[in-house]
Amino acid sequence: MVRRLAAVTASFAVLLGLAVSAVQARAGWAPPTDDEVAAAVKTFSEKMLAARSAGSPATPELMARTADEAIGGMDISAMSGVQINTLIQGRLLPLAGKAPAFLARLGELAKATDAAGAEAAVMRLYFLRLDSEDPSKDVQAIAAKHAEMLRTALRHPSLQRALQQGKGGTIFASMRAANPLATEQVLPDILALDKVLTTDMPAQVALSAPLMMDTLLAVGKQDETARAAREPLRVRLLELIRAAKTKADAEAAAAKTEVDKNAGDEALARAATETARTAENLARAEKKVDGPFMRGTLVGGPAPNLDFIWSNTNPPIKTLADLKGKVVVLDFWATWCGPCVGSFPDVAKLQAHYDGYPVVILGVTSIQGSHTDASGQRTELKGQPEKEVELMTPYIKDKGITWTIAFSKQEVFNPEYGITGIPHVALLDAKGVVRYRGLHPNSKWTSFEEKVEKIDGLLKEAGLPTPPPLPPKEDKKDDQPKGG
Repeated sequence: MVRRLAAVTASFAVLLGLAVSAVQARAGWAPPTDDEVAAAVKTFSEKMLAARSAGSPATPELMARTADEAIGGMDISAMSGVQINTLIQGRLLPLAGKAPAFLARLGELAKATDAAGAEAAVMRLYFLRLDSEDPSKDVQAIAAKHAEMLRTALRHPSLQRALQQGKGGTIFASMRAANPLATEQVLPDILALDKVLTTDMPAQVALSAPLMMDTLLAVGKQDETARAAREPLRVRLLELIRAAKTKADAEAAAAKTEVDKNAGDEALARAATETARTAENLARAEKKVDGPFMRGTLVGGPAPNLDFIWSNTNPPIKTLADLKGKVVVLDFWATWCGPCVGSFPDVAKLQAHYDGYPVVILGVTSIQGSHTDASGQRTELKGQPEKEVELMTPYIKDKGITWTIAFSKQEVFNPEYGITGIPHVALLDAKGVVRYRGLHPNSKWTSFEEKVEKIDGLLKEAGLPTPPPLPPKEDKKDDQPKGG
């Protein structure tokens, strides 16, 4: 009797499941299949390509509308984490206007205590930027929301397991989009990651994890107490990177051996190139995390040395030591960098202001494997560093550059200076000590007056002459007629 009752119950459950599925299908909210999600990604890509071909700019509005159209009526509340990640990788998210529905679904998935739950909690952080890009929203409300999202991911019980499986590594990059007030609130949780990170995590985690140190340095205090609090995490990061680098170096050497044995195997050669690139990137990450910027000793410490292979001066500048006794404005740039080139008028203005004074404005670039000329035409020069250097002389003339330009052996994205984007300006005092960093050559971002104030202060501190003071800025008058 019991056996018969169990069989009847099981049959009823099957029938009920079939009925529910039928109702879902008729209602149009059956769980989407992986093929349907993949098709949405393909549709989005094809429509965006068609729009670009037609000359339509890829505005956020167009991308959001196209993403929503591609997603269509799929039941977001029934999507799996894998499916949502497919949409993220396909760049449909977080653009889609249905972002609240995706956030809600990921919030449900993040309640799972396994690695998939941790990955869902991390995927929620992709949506941080939406609030950051909307200045109309209440700052305190955004901070509270972002803090909750960050805590959920950082405190998830399976975050370590997810990272070990190569999942959730985007947490380090995503947290940079959080409201700074929220980041300050979760600083203890970020610092506690030194207990989460392990040396058996994959290279992709080792490469992305240092980004959280950038976040800490951007929002945290820079005093000795703060540096001491960050140090265990920095040390753990260094251990993680070095372990990954040791493994990558061995894999790169083995891959090279295989390529030598199997000359002409293009697939093998491509794989070997990718492995070697990973090893190189890990070496760069190691240098950054072990350098003065990540240690918190860059500002106020001796400037990391730069060795120059060429400069437009006579005699040529060989190292930063050649400039001791002068205040130095280091402007890291490249010919392909639009914002760098767009800042030239402001750099020229600064050069004119300090002409004849002990100030050197030094535009530092490095071999890029290409050259973009004064008209914006790009020439690929991989493996031709001499040609790249040679083209700089006519470029300087064509662009009317009046300040010193130099190629350094060290890459322009110098990890010791903490440079992750260019242009980037650092100021050195007459003793060769870094006093300021993270300034912008364009006066729209770092005003001309602010730069002059800082440079003049360093000149006076060294007992060096300064130009006449800038005239006081006039208040902008209201030209509109008054009422009455």
